[in-house]
Amino acid sequence: MQDLTRGPIHSHILAMAVPIALNMLVQTLYFIIDLYFVSGLGEAAIAGVSTAGNLFFLSWRSPKCLTWAVRH
Repeated sequence: MQDLTRGPIHSHILAMAVPIALNMLVQTLYFIIDLYFVSGLGEAAIAGVSTAGNLFFLSWRSPKCLTWAVRH
């Protein structure tokens, strides 16, 4: 594990931000591709996939945000 208290902060932030941004990009592309394939099934299917994507994102991020908030 890298000691983040030593060295330039810019490189540490960038080292943490790049994997997080790539992960969010992949998740977004995953949901966009789902919407593309479901779009031919009608508005209800699009609404269902959109809602499921938003709920997944909230359920995935909420515990991480709460854990961070409790620790700090």
